[in-house]
Amino acid sequence: MAFRVLDASAFYAGVPFASSGTLHTTSEVHAEVRHIKSSHGAIDALIDARRLVVADPSGEALGAARAAARSAGESGALSRADMSVIALCSELRGELVTDDYAVSNVAKRMGLAVVPVMTRGTRGTRRWVRRCSACSRAMGTEPACRVCGGAASRRPAR
Repeated sequence: MAFRVLDASAFYAGVPFASSGTLHTTSEVHAEVRHIKSSHGAIDALIDARRLVVADPSGEALGAARAAARSAGESGALSRADMSVIALCSELRGELVTDDYAVSNVAKRMGLAVVPVMTRGTRGTRRWVRRCSACSRAMGTEPACRVCGGAASRRPAR
């Protein structure tokens, strides 16, 4: 069986509580979701029973995930926790359990298997670019267009 790496959406969907196998996540995601069923200590019980392993990826794997996010145009859409689960999944060569489209897009671009939880998931990958909403000029990271002052918006690359 392949390693399964969970992002926050998998916890909110209840995946770790319904699964009998060993699952993995990162400390970043654990910090985001530790309040779920905290009165019952459910997540801590999973960790104590070794059904949930909290591990962090190497700097090299994080660098590869950041590079893939940049090439997909998803850098601004991903949190540190998102990057950490993508990187951990690439290190373990496992399946990433997520409903987050940006996470799924980057993971698929890296050749990782993605398992959607409550959505149909994505069919393929996309590369996103930032364009001015007024004049459609390509933009970098600046908040307003240097030519006309229009706001930036994310659009699929043509």
